[in-house]
Amino acid sequence: MRKKFQTVREALLGNSGSGLVLVLVCMLCVSILGVMVMYLSYTGLMLKATERQSKTNFYDASTALDEIRAGIQKTASDSIAAAYKTMLVNYSYADYTRNTTMEQKFKGEFSSNMLGSNLFYNGQYKTDALKDFVSGPAQVTGSGTVSSTVDGIILKGVTVSCTDTKGYTTTVTSDISVGMPEFSYVVSNYSISGLPSFALIAKNALMESGGVSALTISGSAYAGNITTTGTGALNITGGTMVCKGLISIDGGAMPGSPARFVLDGGGSSGAALWANRIKIGSSSALFRGTTYVQDDLDLSGSQTAATLAGSYYGFGNSLTDSTKSSAILVNGAETMLDMSGLTRLMLAGHSFITNPSSSGTTTDVLMGESVSVRGNQRAYLVPTDYLDGAGSNPLIFDGASPSVTLNARGHTALDQYGVELNPIYANYPGTAQHVAYYFMRFHDTTMDGKTVTAEQNANSFFRSYFDSHAEAILNYLKEYTTLTSGTGISQSAGYTIKSIRDAGNNVSYTLGSVYSGSFETSSKQMTSTFGQLTTTLFARKTGNAVPDNPYAYFVNEKKIKESVPVGSSMPFLNSAGDTVGIVSNGTYTIDGYSPERLCIVIAEGDVTVDREFHGIIISGGNIILHGSVSAEETNVTAALSSTAEQHKLSDFLQNGATSTSTATGQSN
Repeated sequence: MRKKFQTVREALLGNSGSGLVLVLVCMLCVSILGVMVMYLSYTGLMLKATERQSKTNFYDASTALDEIRAGIQKTASDSIAAAYKTMLVNYSYADYTRNTTMEQKFKGEFSSNMLGSNLFYNGQYKTDALKDFVSGPAQVTGSGTVSSTVDGIILKGVTVSCTDTKGYTTTVTSDISVGMPEFSYVVSNYSISGLPSFALIAKNALMESGGVSALTISGSAYAGNITTTGTGALNITGGTMVCKGLISIDGGAMPGSPARFVLDGGGSSGAALWANRIKIGSSSALFRGTTYVQDDLDLSGSQTAATLAGSYYGFGNSLTDSTKSSAILVNGAETMLDMSGLTRLMLAGHSFITNPSSSGTTTDVLMGESVSVRGNQRAYLVPTDYLDGAGSNPLIFDGASPSVTLNARGHTALDQYGVELNPIYANYPGTAQHVAYYFMRFHDTTMDGKTVTAEQNANSFFRSYFDSHAEAILNYLKEYTTLTSGTGISQSAGYTIKSIRDAGNNVSYTLGSVYSGSFETSSKQMTSTFGQLTTTLFARKTGNAVPDNPYAYFVNEKKIKESVPVGSSMPFLNSAGDTVGIVSNGTYTIDGYSPERLCIVIAEGDVTVDREFHGIIISGGNIILHGSVSAEETNVTAALSSTAEQHKLSDFLQNGATSTSTATGQSN
């Protein structure tokens, strides 16, 4: 027995079989590691598959959300179109624009249209409507909450969920913001009270010849044309001055002297001027207020000075008629054009070269500039080496005009701008000879399947010409004018040359930019407003049959001719026996012999003002000013009830002339 125990003990204490045990242990460890590696690989594979499926689901959900955004964008676009249409239809009505701005009204219309669409109900967005935008099986839910602010409309918590066939679900939640659109427009406020607030109405012309005295028109006024010939000044303060034709400013004022014509819109007066065209001879003018011009501002005389401050709107945008295209022209030497006081400048038109000949068909040549200096016209003369049949340009000739055409080199250089020859002929001064100017006429072209308009070609040509001939153009500029540019908002259809003053007060010039937007809507609206102002004195149509001018619109000429003998005047008395009104079937003069309390003069012919007058003058001819005129609405309104025999003064007026209501509005 002891021997057996000894054998077992030796076996236990010995090394027999240890290798086998070690191998078994190692195999166990390797197996465990292998299983772990296989499990990790399987887990990674499953994660990759899940990630891939999640990405697919996410892309599906993201695509669905993009479709919802596109659908909302379509609704927003429709809302913008409807709001814009509403603005175009109603822009001129006083009750539509009172106490707000056109931009605010536009945004209000857009917001109302948007929230009134089928995407919203009772102040919340409808998830069913959003689901209609989705082409796939995605589920659309959300809070329905809508936040409407001045900056836009926000749909809160729009949620899109996508579940695949294996049960994988991906959810994307986002707020969708619809920004408030900008309304591209040019502000043009106007406010014209009823006729009693006017100082004067001159059917033909307002003629200022006050000598060295400064004359003032305080209150709104109308004139067919305006001319200044004295050496004093004509100041327009308060109200709105409307001139259907030409404002001609002359009088020989020297540089540095006070302006001969002043639109004084400083302080609280808020003066405005509407005119067809303004021409300044060797004189000076200051436009400080809001100025609207359908045609050009023309600095035509030597040593002419023009200062623009406030807002200036040149609203004519024709590309074929120079009389309906607004630009600023510098045609006189040693001129001064100061636009540093402008907060807004709009020039919707281009300058033109007009046929100088008084005979034959007038031809207007479109230029690529909205502020043009006379010397720049040379840029549009076709170079001589581009011509066959002309040794110079301009060309002096006898007899019949020569046959001149563009040669191959000319076509190569100019066809890209759609240029054809535009000859202009004139008599050579002091001789029997003639002179021919061969200018460029721009036409539409096609590039890469897109139409390039004549306007764009003219602008591009001048841009290219300026880049190559900047020094020559600036020399022309310095020869003719001193230009000071404005620092406010500037929008022009063609190029302008801008001045830059450095810290050392040195001036340099550069080419400004061309407005990238469209003037079409603003121009049409301002043109419509100007047409109404020059016929009814109101910014919108107030009757069916509109005559040619405010005198014919407001004055009952038939009654004057029936009631007042030709060449005679009829006095109208108030209850106190004072003469407060005169109706004349001829001319009339307001002087020291006129009744002291006279405040209304209506005359078929000219009215001469030889003293200061307070009230309203309505003339079927000219009004010749030797004294200032101020509107007196209260006294005029009272005087309309004055009588003469069986007549009442108001009987000689029509179409609401006796109303004191105010017509207001905005052009955009």
